[in-house]
Amino acid sequence: MMKKNNLVISLLMIACSVAFGQINMEDTCLKHLYIQGDNVNVRAEPNTKATVIMQLNKTENCEILERGSKETISGKSDFWYKVTCKNKTGWVFGAFTSLKLEGRKTLIMTFDGCDMGDFVHTYFKDDTGKRWDFYTSYNNYCNYNFCTIGTDKSGHDAWMGEPQYMGKKFVLVLNDLFKQSCVDWPECKTFTMISETSIIYLKQIE
Repeated sequence: MMKKNNLVISLLMIACSVAFGQINMEDTCLKHLYIQGDNVNVRAEPNTKATVIMQLNKTENCEILERGSKETISGKSDFWYKVTCKNKTGWVFGAFTSLKLEGRKTLIMTFDGCDMGDFVHTYFKDDTGKRWDFYTSYNNYCNYNFCTIGTDKSGHDAWMGEPQYMGKKFVLVLNDLFKQSCVDWPECKTFTMISETSIIYLKQIE
């Protein structure tokens, strides 16, 4: 019982350390960001007085080159990110991207497998037993290959959880992000904008 209690305390300490920025999981696995506003300015330098190079809208994807300093602008505290998008390079304020600090939540979850539907679905369970389904390209798995093709009970090829990660605990940093969703699958000629909980980054802790 003491060992179990010590493990729980250790996991809670890790989660708190991540939440308050004492453990930095981001730098090694954040490669892209998605714009979360409309007419978001990309500037020549990381400040609001710098020249606007271009403007981007919700769901546009940029490659991250560098994380800059933290600043508070219009009441929102966040980092500047140097990005490349549409063959141009500049700085965007993180509060208007998928990396925004506002709204983040940090949870300890257990990896619970994969399957294939309209997408490859990756599952985690939280400490209440709730099963979370993550399935879009917005989820950042930090180079963990959670899903693999194996054989189901009928002898058919099927997507399933990578055995080395099944039942293992991870710290997940989550946020609600705008993304485009297909409303006429499988044709996907019509899309609508939705908000959905996504993985910003994660790290194995057990």
